[in-house]
Amino acid sequence: MLEEIIRNGLLAAVETYGVYEEDVVIELEKPRDRSHGHLSTNLALMLGGRLKRKPRELAGEIAAAVDLPRDVIESVEIAGPGFINFRIARPFQTRLLMELWDPLGSLQDIRVGGGKRINVEFISANPTGPLNVVSARAGAFGMTLVKLLEAIGYDAHAEYYVNDAGRQVKLLGASLRAHYLKLTGEDSVFPEGGYEGRYLEIMAAELLDRDSAAISEAAQAFNDESFQRIGFPSGNAEDWRALPENESVRSFAKYALMKILGWQRETCRRFGLRFETWYFESELHETKRVERALEKLKKMGATFEEEGAVWFRATAYGDEKDRVLV
Repeated sequence: MLEEIIRNGLLAAVETYGVYEEDVVIELEKPRDRSHGHLSTNLALMLGGRLKRKPRELAGEIAAAVDLPRDVIESVEIAGPGFINFRIARPFQTRLLMELWDPLGSLQDIRVGGGKRINVEFISANPTGPLNVVSARAGAFGMTLVKLLEAIGYDAHAEYYVNDAGRQVKLLGASLRAHYLKLTGEDSVFPEGGYEGRYLEIMAAELLDRDSAAISEAAQAFNDESFQRIGFPSGNAEDWRALPENESVRSFAKYALMKILGWQRETCRRFGLRFETWYFESELHETKRVERALEKLKKMGATFEEEGAVWFRATAYGDEKDRVLV
């Protein structure tokens, strides 16, 4: 429909040159450079030789003469040696999308899933700070994919993978502890590569001012079983402060996890995202699943050792390169 509107407008514009529909094939293509518009034609380049005209000048005349609905085509522009570029009006773009998306029509005819279970894991940001614009993009794509899979018959399961094991979480706890000790006036060394964000300063100040009440409020954000595995730190911040350093860091880290995951979950809710599962990395390690999976891959011959590391033969499964596992 859109291309027909443009072609008819162009044919009407070139009739003044004695060129009619049977004389020319009007080709419309997407410009390589998206900044040049949505569709482009080389009509002036094709007619330039026949009419003994400079293509760019001819393109300007055609562009000025072409009569197209303004609610369909926002602008007509000249580019390069004589290309005519068209920009589609935003309301018409929306209309096209609405015609494509017919939840009660076309997608119902593509029920290819057969109820097969598909796990879609997305966002899965480190629980070391608030979500950002990158997470928003991942969330929008991920949730859209889940809904599309459901629409065509799959049992799509949305999962948020929580990276709660390893160095980053320990560094988070050490950073919060350092911020807290600084507020109490106690000398402390800020960890190298630690988190210096304003949100941790505020979190530390809240602990100092409200202590047990702040901890209780953070805990209330986790009323489902999957979040219980964090293990709320016992006592209060003053108790954690008095513990040996490693234990103290673990307690501050657990509190920081509670707070930040609470923020992340609320952000996802407000953004319209739903997750059936929040899966914690620590569970993989505690249940030895990582070790068992690695052993299984080795028995399959899907790994090799090189440069002091264990690699996965990803290229054998279509990947562009092999990947380091451990």
